[in-house]
Amino acid sequence: DKNFVPQGPIFPVVTTVAADFPSLVWDGSAWGLSWSDRRANPEEAVWFNRLSTVPAKLLALDVKLSGSESKNSQSSLVWTGAEFMAAWIGGNGPQYSVLLRRVDASGALLGTLRSFPANNYSRCHTTLVWTGSRPVLLRDDDLFAANSPVSLRMIACCSDRDGDGVSWCDGDGDDSDATIKPGAPEVCDGLDNDSDGSL
Repeated sequence: DKNFVPQGPIFPVVTTVAADFPSLVWDGSAWGLSWSDRRANPEEAVWFNRLSTVPAKLLALDVKLSGSESKNSQSSLVWTGAEFMAAWIGGNGPQYSVLLRRVDASGALLGTLRSFPANNYSRCHTTLVWTGSRPVLLRDDDLFAANSPVSLRMIACCSDRDGDGVSWCDGDGDDSDATIKPGAPEVCDGLDNDSDGSL
């Protein structure tokens, strides 16, 4: 509760294998949870599920977020207000990438697994943040190096469907019409041509 008093018993979410690097977010009605484990031994995969509060129980079968990489760990999960996004470190070594996956509000996978190369470093640690309009990756490029740099990277959360150079994440009011986007000339046609919220 708000006074940091534990409410109810401990609820084991993963019981058959050792699980690592859990990340937990609230979606307004339930918890989203990501973690890594080796149930597909020797592969270490990242998984997702939703968790109710009272009583505490998993709401579906675990969903595998990672692909065929042999090593996946250090997941970071966010809720955008409409869907979940998870980022983690994955690959087959000795170099690893930052991987990103979208999940809808019910726990079903959205789109494809995206990969962002982590330069030439052996391992890195990442934190995913939602700004209110797009995701941001905060990345430690080599967790074990003494001079390890930290970098920040903005990510486009969706594609530019109409090819006008602006996606709806960046303010395109209609991503199916290339004549509608921020900065476009406003004409008297009953449409919001410049995507400023007024006709």
